[in-house]
Amino acid sequence: MPAGMQISSSMTAHRRFFPSVCFAIGLTALALVVIVAPKRSWAEEQRAGVGMRELSVSQTTSTISDSNQSSEHQRISKEISDPTDAGNPHLVIVSLGNQQLTVYKGFGTVHHTNVSSGKRGHETPTGIFSILEKRRYHKSNIYSNAPMPLMQRLTWSGIALHESGNVPNRPASHGCVRLPAKAAEDLFSRLERGTHVVISDEDLLPTTFSHPKLFQPRGAGISLAALRTGIAPDGLEAPPAQTLETPSIAPLRIYITRKTRKEIVQHLQELLSRLEYPLEKIDGLYGRETAAAVIAFQKDHDLPPTGMLTESLLQAAYQAAGVTQPPPGIIYVRQDHRPIFEAEIGIKSPQEPLGTHLLLATNFSLDNIDWMSLSIPTRIPRSVIRDHKLQIPEDTTKVRESLAESLERLTIPTKAREFIERHLTSGSSIAISDNGLGTETGKGTDFIVQTF
Repeated sequence: MPAGMQISSSMTAHRRFFPSVCFAIGLTALALVVIVAPKRSWAEEQRAGVGMRELSVSQTTSTISDSNQSSEHQRISKEISDPTDAGNPHLVIVSLGNQQLTVYKGFGTVHHTNVSSGKRGHETPTGIFSILEKRRYHKSNIYSNAPMPLMQRLTWSGIALHESGNVPNRPASHGCVRLPAKAAEDLFSRLERGTHVVISDEDLLPTTFSHPKLFQPRGAGISLAALRTGIAPDGLEAPPAQTLETPSIAPLRIYITRKTRKEIVQHLQELLSRLEYPLEKIDGLYGRETAAAVIAFQKDHDLPPTGMLTESLLQAAYQAAGVTQPPPGIIYVRQDHRPIFEAEIGIKSPQEPLGTHLLLATNFSLDNIDWMSLSIPTRIPRSVIRDHKLQIPEDTTKVRESLAESLERLTIPTKAREFIERHLTSGSSIAISDNGLGTETGKGTDFIVQTF
């Protein structure tokens, strides 16, 4: 069956909260209250000394061989009690190299099947995805209404998991991941909307991982009475009663990355406007108007009037505005496919790549998470290397970095950590990558991290 077709949708997933939800999740849900704060411009935040935004809801591993995988996975599974506990999230890993798909629940393997991915010229994209939509009956609106039964969408541009009668255990589709009928039925019934799907050229195996900089749950002592009255025990701060809304128990999607060129340009435009170099638009686009303002600034500050966006230009602009140059990193948080928080973060040795990593919260309790991790070989686009002056050997095709070393280099503001730790839920995840917000991340998605 053709597989890389555009998938249209009008379906919206509806979440139901049942009274029978477990006690631990109930308490956690009650603690997850989003306090709506007005969004300020970046320049206002800099003047106020604030580098983070809490957004209202309305704003919008190691590679191993096949022969070692079974024994290694058994060892890891033994480290976790009851690895397929009902509260643990699923994780889907697709290996394009051997055309195989494996489903984990916690650290236990619950499904394994052959697949057929995109053929030459229609290659299946690699990266960290999540299931955005599920349709039992669906037809392509690109390839002559070709049937795509048991469709589970990964991108709004047309990539999905779906059943096919032609799964030859080699690349044969137009970009989607084809599944045999029995496997497609099992995955459709088993996987929930929001389940992470990692697609890689290589075989990946999730491992246990701990690090002092990883987030852990906070605020377990806030009671129902505290949430209703705004009074919290043991010195914990509960939100005012009038700000309370029905809290979401959906998992957090946390993305740690570098600022995009658009964000860097928008910051520069804010500075130029503040320095009275008028700009009609502050939109992050480096067009003629912005270049003209830059040239005027360069002439006034004895800089070569090149109109080029350079590090020396940025340093001069921040100095002229009396503003400390912000750090290169940023942490975004989404829930229910909507942004709820963002903050600037520091990256030590910023010229060195972070690599791409995924961490998934398992064995969730009110005071502890066991983090499951994957490190994913990644190609960093030349534009990212150029914009952030990354030092990568020319003969390096894919970056492979240590997760522990990358975490050591991050400086996360205390307020950002507190916000995230108070809102953590079962199945929350952290993605880390140099590649920024790609073209697939947008309205109605989690963070889609492209590893190319």
